[in-house]
Amino acid sequence: MGISLRQRSSDRLPVRIVIVLAILMAFLMPASVAVAAGTGPATEASASFPVAASPSTPFVAVQLVLEFPPGAGVPMHHHGGNGYITMLAGELMLTANGVTTTYRAGDSFVEYPDVHYKGWNAINAPARLLVTYLVPKGTAVTTAEEEAPATGPKTVSQAKHEITNPPASFELIQTIQRYEAGDQTGPQSTAGDLLLTVVEGSLAARVGEDEKTYAADESLTVPAGRTVATANNEATPAVIATTELRPATPAIAPGAGHPVPANGNWLLATGSGTLLTGMLMRRRARHRQLPID
Repeated sequence: MGISLRQRSSDRLPVRIVIVLAILMAFLMPASVAVAAGTGPATEASASFPVAASPSTPFVAVQLVLEFPPGAGVPMHHHGGNGYITMLAGELMLTANGVTTTYRAGDSFVEYPDVHYKGWNAINAPARLLVTYLVPKGTAVTTAEEEAPATGPKTVSQAKHEITNPPASFELIQTIQRYEAGDQTGPQSTAGDLLLTVVEGSLAARVGEDEKTYAADESLTVPAGRTVATANNEATPAVIATTELRPATPAIAPGAGHPVPANGNWLLATGSGTLLTGMLMRRRARHRQLPID
């Protein structure tokens, strides 16, 4: 007993189905993959923090890269809002309401406004961290409660962005990205407000039709839904700190009951999926009718 040649030929995937799959992949693939392999920046550090309830608006996002030389510290203090911190290098001893914890490169943690903190670098190497504070507009980011030590941290870079229409809940995503000469990204659409600060070097950025080159310690804010492309056009590397307030849940297509694809082509996805399903059902029906010897 064998299978007829006609049945074997029908086992091959029809050309129309292959075409539909190719269209789906082309339209639904994230824009970021358009950059050729090996030309994008390297992510040196990354952390994601869930924010279940957005602070009262308007609030200010303050992004800092701080460096603590050996022996440097900060006095007992408290903050005006949550601080989201990622350790980039070295170690930091942090006392929170009398409990001391050591944080090392790669660790991330949150500081809260109702807690009293004191921190210092106890090792013989610099400690560097990336922090984003979310504080109500007009509120001090940090309030010292005692005299500062002789040596404090150095502010490597600083940027501020007023947030007036945040998502009800979101992920605060921090990264440190290193652009070698010629590295580039985009163009790609931002899901949430994006704050970029040049820590070292320079970065060319295009938002919509506007393009500018940003030097060290300069910053750029990209509102949610805008398209941004970046490039390092210089011969030396660039280091960029980013903070994004990305909505915690994807948008829902009207009446569909399923998350919308990241680039918003939900109508194309739904229609193409229906067409593909119909083709497969017709193919299976023909397959059942084929004779078997």
